[in-house]
Amino acid sequence: ENPKAIRCNSQVALKKSWVIDINRCTKCGLCAEKCPAHAIDLEMQDEIRDFNVGNIIVSTGFEEYNAADASAFGYQRYPNVLTNLELEQLLSKVFSQEQLCRPSDGKVPQSVAFLQCIGSRNQDRDYCSAVCCMYALKEAIMLKQAKPEIDITIYFMDMRAYGKSYHRYYEQARDKYGIKFERCRVPVVNQDFRSKDLLITHAGSDNKIITSRFDMVVLSVGQNPSSYFTDICKSLGIKTGKWGFCETQDFNPVATDQPGIYVCGTATGPKDIVDTVTESTAAAGQILASGSIATKPIINNPQTPSDAVNLEPKTAVFLCNCHHQLSQIINTESIKEYAKSLPGVVKVFEVDALCQPEARQQVLEYLKENNENSVIMVGCSRIIPWEFSDYPVDIIDIRETVAWVHRSENEAATNKIKQLIGMSLEKIRARNITNVPVVSVTRRALIIGGGLAGMTAACLVAGAGIEVDIIEKSGKLGGNSGKIHHLLDRKEFPSYINQLTEKIKSEPLIHLRLNTEVLQLEGYAGNFKCTLQEKGGESSENEYGAVIVASGAEGLRPDEYLYGKSEKVITQAELEDGLASKAILPENIKSIAMIQCVGSRDSTRPYCSRICCVKALKNALYMKQENPQIEITMFYRDLMSYGLKEEYYTRAREKGILFIRFEPEKKPVVTFENNELKLITTEPELGKEITLKPDWVVLSPAIVPCNTDLAAVLDTELSPDGFFNEAEPKFRSVDIVRDGVYICGLAHSPRDISETIVQAQAAAERVISLLAKGELVSSRYVSTVNERRCSGCERCVQVCPYQARIIDTEKKVAVVLPAICRGCGACVAACPNGAAGITDSGAKQIFSMIDYAV
Repeated sequence: ENPKAIRCNSQVALKKSWVIDINRCTKCGLCAEKCPAHAIDLEMQDEIRDFNVGNIIVSTGFEEYNAADASAFGYQRYPNVLTNLELEQLLSKVFSQEQLCRPSDGKVPQSVAFLQCIGSRNQDRDYCSAVCCMYALKEAIMLKQAKPEIDITIYFMDMRAYGKSYHRYYEQARDKYGIKFERCRVPVVNQDFRSKDLLITHAGSDNKIITSRFDMVVLSVGQNPSSYFTDICKSLGIKTGKWGFCETQDFNPVATDQPGIYVCGTATGPKDIVDTVTESTAAAGQILASGSIATKPIINNPQTPSDAVNLEPKTAVFLCNCHHQLSQIINTESIKEYAKSLPGVVKVFEVDALCQPEARQQVLEYLKENNENSVIMVGCSRIIPWEFSDYPVDIIDIRETVAWVHRSENEAATNKIKQLIGMSLEKIRARNITNVPVVSVTRRALIIGGGLAGMTAACLVAGAGIEVDIIEKSGKLGGNSGKIHHLLDRKEFPSYINQLTEKIKSEPLIHLRLNTEVLQLEGYAGNFKCTLQEKGGESSENEYGAVIVASGAEGLRPDEYLYGKSEKVITQAELEDGLASKAILPENIKSIAMIQCVGSRDSTRPYCSRICCVKALKNALYMKQENPQIEITMFYRDLMSYGLKEEYYTRAREKGILFIRFEPEKKPVVTFENNELKLITTEPELGKEITLKPDWVVLSPAIVPCNTDLAAVLDTELSPDGFFNEAEPKFRSVDIVRDGVYICGLAHSPRDISETIVQAQAAAERVISLLAKGELVSSRYVSTVNERRCSGCERCVQVCPYQARIIDTEKKVAVVLPAICRGCGACVAACPNGAAGITDSGAKQIFSMIDYAV
């Protein structure tokens, strides 16, 4: 943190501006005397400004727990004790050829320990920070990749790898990289004051005391609400909960108790990037759906290119130094001077982060204010200039393709970048842009699945004035939500589902089609043709602009622990049904054994089903409430009470519920002898075998996907676990690769009620955003066909990943669907006749670039 009172207002600004932190300023007047523009007024008073807004989104983020408050771990006393965010900053230096060194003496560490749950899961903060386990895994793997011989141990209580593909990542860290895992909570970190090494003492698996020596210790610190968050909530009149996070409406996790005020991200509780981005999209969707877009005028994009396109280039070059990481490898000053000397270049800027939207917006504003009519952006592959449709723009990826791979050849890398800029300029000078194709959209959406996710999405899309068809393969709405009677906090759920069902049936823009399935889906975003088949009826063809897949998943029917052989061995869902119908009465039960991870986190299904632990806690707490004398023992591997659910785990232990851990190779054994159940297992802490005779055994089976047939119809990929693959795991988690098709709920991955609702709201936002445009404008980089050369061999059709090419059966030539073409060039590589091409990458441009290069 900058200790000075004067600092730069924005690191990504093209024109740097400076601000004075009045809390640090002593008003000595030296800055005012030295300022040549006389721009500093130390007597300026604070101003209060009023703004009229329709809605507010609160996304204030989090602050990391101050590790110095946990004094037993030596943070800020022992120099080699770091937080996980500090380690992240050290790891970034590895990319610029710097060694990862420990702070005390610059020594390259040979051993590192990670301590989990620092500032979380204790009496002062009885919640799980949700992200710390995966942060530790990521950083440990990065350390191993940078220095394979380094010895890494992660000390943890529960490894909460509960997200999609997270358990696979955990297994990779353990099996591929050899990272060690010790299940314990370290009480204290000591230091060898001679060597500055750090000492950790803990009980081993055989209960012997072990002291281990490490070069560095990394503290995985928790997430706290922002320090000013309480004041913001008071100003807005919204409530905060026990731990200072914002409270939200029942069954609407992004809406506060104040109409028009929404909240997302870690303002509502600890969460990772995926859930944060999904919530932000859901909050935006709430605002989009707050008023009908059907009657609003559509502002079409221009069908002809800007006059700037075909003028003699006056080019501005923007060189990104990636927060000064690239400037440590390449000579940015030399590159800037070279670019300025090229014909047609009128201005060269060095920018800290061109991947940031605010930086690109400043570039756009600069272009509008000046006479430049073309742009060259030099940076990384993350630069996506959607804003520059009216300007010829070329992007040069120098980070991944030049700087990182030529770290030891600074001068050669610098010269290569100079040559790439010159070639890019030639490409712009030789370009010949034609009209940008425009395609109208069908303002109607299809939702596959009538469960909680499908119904939630349908209501939001219809609220925006868009017609919706819901198809459900069964004869009623509700899906898996019909099996849920109460939530963890004992809120009733069936009444909400009934209200949602009635809303679906009464909404004129929503058309419900039960006992119906999808047979075929053709077309592209904005214009799909879908064949639907009603059970016992004829098929019908319908047109849609977008599709939401909310097809759900199924609960596994176990084939172990005597399930199906003894009526006293049931699943958690069957227990919940029995408790709700009074078929199972807690007061008549003396003891229950619950077994977690049945069919999950094994070689057959190497994923966590996410909701099982919480469902078991919910049923166990309810039975304890009804019968405090009942003995409940839960056999688990890692208890996944992530986020704010942790306090229910604490409450369960306080109520006397026992938790016994088991390893997958030592599962409990259930037998039925002398008309009674017997459960035998090894207690890991005692190292001894124990035997229970419970009245009931309750299993938590896996969530199993059922997407194979539908994925074939939609022509999209599934993950290795059988769930629908998202286009990008973190930032496009409800999109699939096929544009215009979105996923939510259990079709995406296992998730609880609130997470399902948020994801459905996010998918609805993507649909509304797509169909609100009225028209789709294709990219300037679009595939083309030279019909005179095309033989209709269909090779280009087969290789196109976006289904943007079809065969005209009359002409027997390929045809491009420009609205969904992404200009990837696969067709150009596959065409044997040279009939395929890409706009803005013509032969004249290619030869001009080659001439410059040679």
